[in-house]
Amino acid sequence: MNETFVFLIIYFICVSTSYSQTLYERKALKKYLFTTQDYDVTIKPTLNQTVPIKVKMGLQLTTFIELNEAEGKLVTMGFIRMKWKDELLTWSPRDYGGIRQIDVPQNLIWKPEIFLTNSFKDFKSIESETISARITFKGDVIWIRYQMFETNCFIDLTNYPFDIQKCHFSFLVCNREDVQLEFDYEIDILANKFDGNGIWNMPSENTEITNPYETEIYIVIEFKREVWFFVVNLIVPLLSLALLNKFTFIVPVGSERIAFTTTAWLSYIVYLTLIATEVSARSDSVPTLSIYLTIQIATGTLIVILTLFQSRLAAYPKYLSFKRLRIWRNLFIFMKPDVTVKDINGLYKLKSEDFLYILDRYLFRIFLIGYAVESIVTFGWMFVERMLRATVDGINETLQFFFD
Repeated sequence: MNETFVFLIIYFICVSTSYSQTLYERKALKKYLFTTQDYDVTIKPTLNQTVPIKVKMGLQLTTFIELNEAEGKLVTMGFIRMKWKDELLTWSPRDYGGIRQIDVPQNLIWKPEIFLTNSFKDFKSIESETISARITFKGDVIWIRYQMFETNCFIDLTNYPFDIQKCHFSFLVCNREDVQLEFDYEIDILANKFDGNGIWNMPSENTEITNPYETEIYIVIEFKREVWFFVVNLIVPLLSLALLNKFTFIVPVGSERIAFTTTAWLSYIVYLTLIATEVSARSDSVPTLSIYLTIQIATGTLIVILTLFQSRLAAYPKYLSFKRLRIWRNLFIFMKPDVTVKDINGLYKLKSEDFLYILDRYLFRIFLIGYAVESIVTFGWMFVERMLRATVDGINETLQFFFD
């Protein structure tokens, strides 16, 4: 009996405080807001016209489409959310069937004029005529738009493909005297289910937000290139090709040595073309990988010239003459202990085949050592620089966690 009584009391309380929202009441509310009050979209909706409106703006990226290094263009998809208070759009829900919020076309209300200033194509407004705004009975206006962003991004390819890029979004309010722009930190820049791609990784902890002026917001996002794809498909084949080219001096002079070294040289040109299509013409930096490849091309050119020279020597008479210097004899014997060096009329006489054998051994060692030094310095530096940068970012994040 007592339980039934309590249930009836709760039921009548709920029924007595509920409202029936009808089409007539919704039309009456819109008429009151925009006709009766003579609402003007060109006038700042504040009772005190000297006070700027605080607009909270949030950005949440949901999809990564492209980071074009050649054009310096970043393409993403995401939401823009703006919230401000319109003091002229308030009402009592009790007078309109309990209506607490309504959706209206954005052209019916005042809204801040916000532009994406670093748009790739032009100075672009983020407005859309097809978007509606949600208004609460307290005058809070929420405007959300889902759109594609094409922004300029300065590309630094010095450490390509171990590079880390930083791209930014720059938002500016045009009606500056009326709006004070603030960033809404309640919205994460990267959505929980952010759709990236296999090339770039975007750690959310490395996102920077600055608000240098009350009318501007800069959002900087860091992109880390996933290097394993490039290690497997670019760096390892390039290192293998460069190493293989040094073994030219193992191939006998009378065989297809010229064809072998020329093919390797042409392969370098193909690799340089592939890298040139990836890098940005708008970047002020030259990739270290391109410099390394240019050195390998120069080395390959020298190897081709030496190969031609050796082929020419192979056609010489049986013995070659050298000025009588002890260093020549020591070098010859060091590389080939069983070599026969004749001393005739103040000149050293050496078989051409022995000389070519000794020359091949010297050149092979010299170019192999040069290859090792070039490769270790080039790729070791790029790898260490990336690791150091990641370590510094981790330290900064830890310090920020403790001090915040």
